[in-house]
Formats: sequence, C-alpha cells, structure tokens
Amino acid sequence: MPSSIATRLALAGVHWDGLACPCFEPTARLPWSAWPGKFRPPLGAPREGICRADATRPYRPAGQLLVAGCNMGYARDRCERVPADAPDAARFVYAGPGIVRWVLEADHRPVAHGVSEQGSSAGRGTVLDSQLNAYRSAIEEPGAR
Repeated sequence: MPSSIATRLALAGVHWDGLACPCFEPTARLPWSAWPGKFRPPLGAPREGICRADATRPYRPAGQLLVAGCNMGYARDRCERVPADAPDAARFVYAGPGIVRWVLEADHRPVAHGVSEQGSSAGRGTVLDSQLNAYRSAIEEPGAR
C-alpha cells in the first residue's frame, strides 16, 4: 500500500491541489498574471490576504513571500512569523460539489484533518474556513483554470 496521503489519493483518482500556509487568510483573488507558474495554486487561484500567525499583529504580505510562502505552504522555512509549534501547511482536496477534504500539517506530517461541506464551518477558526471557501469557489467556478 502506498505510504503517502498524496499517492493514495492520486491512485484513488482524487484531485490533490497542494497546500497553503495555515496562517494565511485569503481576502481576494489576484489576477492570473500575478502567478509565476503554469500550475494551479493550492487555493485554486492566486490570492492576496492577511497573515494571522500573530493574532495581535495582522500582517499583509506581498511579493515573493505572498507567492512562495503564503500561497504555497511550508512557510516556516520562508517566514519568521509562523510559530514553531503551529501547523505550517494546509492541504485541500475537492471531493465533490460543495465538499472539500482538508489536512493541516507540521513538518510534513498531518496534525489535523476533516471534511467541510459548503455552508458549514470546519470548526478550526476563521483562517481555515476562509481558505476552504476560497478553494471551493475557485474549483467550482465555471471555466476554472
């Protein structure tokens, strides 16, 4: 049996889009011209937003940090704001209309997971709920890239 979650999902025919920093609260879509790669960003579309790593000091990242850290996950290596004991990546899987499976990771290992249905809260706070909604809307919109 394959050992990684991504491998098992791929063999099962589930679309796996990557990860984002779990401290990143997406607030708006960026134009596709702002995205440097030809692949789909983990939140389904390029996003700008607010870093919530320190709840008392929200921060609006920009430039390379926004693209390579916030939008792409495993941000602890790219950003000093991510707490050492916090998850550093959030993965999302589209599981059908309105349904998204999610996994929070720390150091490449799962620490929490769940299923979110449209209109429900993941119960993990506003950042994860914002990411789930952003991912779901980007995947389900007509003509999504």
